[in-house]
Amino acid sequence: AFQPHEQGGFSRYRLVRPDQVRPLPPGVSTKHGALAEPFGVALHAVKRAGDVTGRSVLVTGAGPIGALAVAAAKARGASHVHASDPSESALRVARAMGADTVIRTGHDPLPEDVDVVIEASGSRHAISSVLPVVRRGGVVVQVGNLPNAEIGVALGQLGTREIDYRGSYRFVDEITEAIALMDGTVDVTPLMTHEYDIDDARDAFDVAADPTSGSSKVMLRLG
Repeated sequence: AFQPHEQGGFSRYRLVRPDQVRPLPPGVSTKHGALAEPFGVALHAVKRAGDVTGRSVLVTGAGPIGALAVAAAKARGASHVHASDPSESALRVARAMGADTVIRTGHDPLPEDVDVVIEASGSRHAISSVLPVVRRGGVVVQVGNLPNAEIGVALGQLGTREIDYRGSYRFVDEITEAIALMDGTVDVTPLMTHEYDIDDARDAFDVAADPTSGSSKVMLRLG
């Protein structure tokens, strides 16, 4: 089994170390606070890109992490954020989370000469497609989970155009920044597309796993 991994996230009581606890400010509900973890992942990905102040950013993949990466890039001062995805519903969420331009993959062309790409789709095809559109000397951050197998990717431009290709995994302490940003700066409400009672958890997981459902984050009411 992949480590670290623990069961029990939906249990009534949970033992945690004090340093793992983050108190929510009055302006952040527990419902919104549930998104602090994925927002921390997105903030870490943007941090891995370096200073994005005044820079153009392309986020490929507008699922929950991608949509939150859009918000993270805007919060960190990016001048223009593009978001691409084949799903129109995902692009609507990305737009609501602050994307200046949305691009439907397979229908619309990608922008040219962007400073930073946050690759949040985890698609091997996306890697080959973003290398030509990032500027010379630009940065590509891989936050989308790639399959644990050999994949065919055209990487020649990494060398000839001196592109930095960086990995991003989970977060360090960015969850603290996520909570602070949710307290009046970033509204994560558009991400929460569905809500179910805990007794209907199986239905909630089915909706979350269904690519045709139009879901982004599916929320469970625990109380």
